[in-house]
Amino acid sequence: MQHWKRTIEQANRCFNLGEWVEARELYLQALALAQVVNAN
Repeated sequence: MQHWKRTIEQANRCFNLGEWVEARELYLQALALAQVVNAN
């Protein structure tokens, strides 16, 4: 769960810096992580 939180925080930083493509990729990665965690 900590990895998911760090990924979201990194995505938020990218978004705030205007790095929207990188932020989008990180948000998608966080979504995939959340789906794996909730599948168990």
